Amino acid sequence: MRSTRWLAILTAATLTTTLTGCGEDDQPTVAGPPPAEQTSATTEAPADPAPSTEAPSTEAPSTEAPAEPSDDAPTSQAPEPTDEAPAGDLPTEPTAYGDMFVQAWVDQDETLLEQLGNPDVVANMDVWGGQGWTRGEVRQETHGAVVINYADDQNMQLELWVQEGITQGGEPHGVVSATVAEGAYPIPETVEDYAMAFVDAAGGDAEDRAYLERLGTPEAAAEAQDWFRDFVWTNPQVSDGPDANTVEVTFTGDRDDVKLVLLIDRELAESAAEDAVLKARLDGGLPDMSIKTYADTFVLAFGEGDAEEMGDYATDEVVDELRDSGGPGWQHVHSGENGGEPVEVYEDTESGRELILTLDAEKVDARDYQAIVGAELSAG
Repeated sequence: MRSTRWLAILTAATLTTTLTGCGEDDQPTVAGPPPAEQTSATTEAPADPAPSTEAPSTEAPSTEAPAEPSDDAPTSQAPEPTDEAPAGDLPTEPTAYGDMFVQAWVDQDETLLEQLGNPDVVANMDVWGGQGWTRGEVRQETHGAVVINYADDQNMQLELWVQEGITQGGEPHGVVSATVAEGAYPIPETVEDYAMAFVDAAGGDAEDRAYLERLGTPEAAAEAQDWFRDFVWTNPQVSDGPDANTVEVTFTGDRDDVKLVLLIDRELAESAAEDAVLKARLDGGLPDMSIKTYADTFVLAFGEGDAEEMGDYATDEVVDELRDSGGPGWQHVHSGENGGEPVEVYEDTESGRELILTLDAEKVDARDYQAIVGAELSAG
C-alpha cells in the first residue's frame, strides 16, 4: 500500500478542527447609535420610558463605518467533510463488518480499510485483494471473536478474526486479524483435466503429493511416485476402459516409446470427487521379455554395479539395498512363486550367497519399469 495513506486522514482531521464552531452567530456585528428621545421641560419627575419591543443590544454603540470584509474573515460555510466516517455508519453485525472489510480491500479503498482493521492488520494487507471472494464458514471463538472464512476464484483463502465487542457499537478497528493463503487445489471436473492434474502432481513437492493422494487411490498414488521423475508426459488420449464405469487416459512419454496409462472412474471424475484415478501403469519402454529374462537383465547390471541400469528394473528400495553388494559370478538356480508372486533365485558361485528377487508379473507383461519389487540377499 502507499505510504501516504495516513496523510489524507490527518489532513482532513486537521481541517475539521480548524473549521469547527464557525457559523453565522459568530459573525462580527456593527450597530448604529440609537435615536434620541424628545422631551419637554418639566418640574415633575421624568416618566418611565415607554416599553420597547426590541431586545436590548449587547453591542457598544459605534460611530465607525462597517469594516470592509477580509479574505481572512470567518465565513458561514459548513465544515468540509472528513474521510473518517462516523462510527454509527459501520456495520454492527460481525459478518457484515467482515464483508465490508473484504470489499474495501478489493476496491483499494484505503480509508475504509483503515477504519475497519486495526493498524497491524492493515499494515500487512500489502497486496490488493483481487475479486470473486465468497464468504464460507463462520465460527464463534472465545473472547468474543468471530472467525470468517472467504475464498476467491483464484484458489486463495482469507481468514478474518472480527471482535464482536467492537462491532456491536459500530466502532472502528473491529478486524483484529487477517490471514491470506493459497487454498487446497480444487478437484477437476472432467476426465482429461483430472488425469492431467494427477500427472502434474506426481512430479511436485510435498504439497503436490498430498494433492496426488486426493486424486488417486493409495495404490495409484504409490505407483505414480515410481515413474514421474523419468519422463515428461504429453498428449493425453481418452479411451474406453475395461468396463462401462471406467475410462483409460494414455499419455506419451518423451523417450523410449513409453506410455503412461491411467485407469479412471468416470463417475467420480466428472463429479469432482476424490480417488478417481484407480491405477497407473507404464506401457512400453522396455523390450518384451519373460519374467526370468527381466530378472536376468537386472542381475547382470547388479553384478556390474550399474545402479542406473538397476533402477530401470527394480524399485528404488531394492536398488538401495543391493547397490554395493554385487560382483561377478551370479548364476540362476530356480524359478518359483511366493504368495502368488513370481520369484527368481540366483547364487553367487564364489561366495555362496543367495539372491531372491520378487517381481510384479503385470508390470513385466506391460514392459513396465521397476517390476522387481523385493529382494533378499543371504550372507553366504
